Amino acid sequence: ASQTVMATPASKSLKVALFDATGTLMMPSEPIGETYRQIAEKHGLGSFSASEIESRFREVYGRTAAVDYGGMAGAPHLVVARETAWWRQIVSEVLAPEDASSKALS
Repeated sequence: ASQTVMATPASKSLKVALFDATGTLMMPSEPIGETYRQIAEKHGLGSFSASEIESRFREVYGRTAAVDYGGMAGAPHLVVARETAWWRQIVSEVLAPEDASSKALS
């Protein structure tokens, strides 16, 4: 969902702009599941099809709590570290072997 914010005297102090990048600002050349499948295969992380990865991603992403940004004001390095850990957890669960899908890869 796109929204345009016009500058008004009240919004001139806007400090952050957030974008839903994929599908809005960037268009992947192939389905994301295929990209993850190729990378997983290259690193010996299973033999899931692209559609299986996409399905597992929707399931894992849907049950994973959002990133907690509390206490990170003015500390962008903490934001990056927390977001990286959050995505690593999701990808680990998505690519975990089916018999260990509840355990994250280390």
